[in-house]
Amino acid sequence: MVPANDFFENSNEGIIITDSKGKIVSINKSFSRITGYRKDEVIGRTLSILDSGIHDKVFYENMWNSLKINSAWQGEIWNKRKNGEII
Repeated sequence: MVPANDFFENSNEGIIITDSKGKIVSINKSFSRITGYRKDEVIGRTLSILDSGIHDKVFYENMWNSLKINSAWQGEIWNKRKNGEII
């Protein structure tokens, strides 16, 4: 069985862990590779650093409500890399 930390660090998917207030507490290497942000640049900040400006307030309210009620959300988000590129 693969320990959770090994999965987290070696996943090809960018993974972010936040606290209950939405502040980033950890990221994996793939998150850094994908977004261009280093760990020390994002720890303690909110996910708004990735805001592309494409989605409206209602989109994010629905996403967070789903996470709070269902502990899950599924969909796609347009985000922004550190260099401003939309992904």
